[in-house]
Amino acid sequence: MNRNNARPSNPEPTPTRAPIPEQLPIVARYLLSSRRRRDLALTALEFGEPAWDILLELYLQHAEGRRISVSNLCDASVVSESTALRWIRTMVDVELLLREPDTVDRRRVFVSLAPNLLQALESYLSEELQRLAPVMRRLWPSG
Repeated sequence: MNRNNARPSNPEPTPTRAPIPEQLPIVARYLLSSRRRRDLALTALEFGEPAWDILLELYLQHAEGRRISVSNLCDASVVSESTALRWIRTMVDVELLLREPDTVDRRRVFVSLAPNLLQALESYLSEELQRLAPVMRRLWPSG
């Protein structure tokens, strides 16, 4: 149930073109280097993939002008609720995430990215977008 008008973001539809086997190493290389660049760009963050998924979900909600509650963020994560809550609590404790009580429903708490983390994520995503364009041209040169 969606309690605050924020909906978990849905993955984009898959491309309609079937990948050519020679293209798969290009994608794997890009993903591997992207993960390494993420670790370098966001050096203060020592987290695993569940935390990364939570951060991306929070970024998407921010980009769409939505707020998301802790419970809906747990629902949107791909891990158990206890794991999601542990990661959220850890990131709040080190001031990467902000908690804001709902003024209408005191049982609900919203969570968002701290401004410095939002800026770092936007910088990282901008750089990745610039790097992705040539990769896409290599994968689909006539597209």
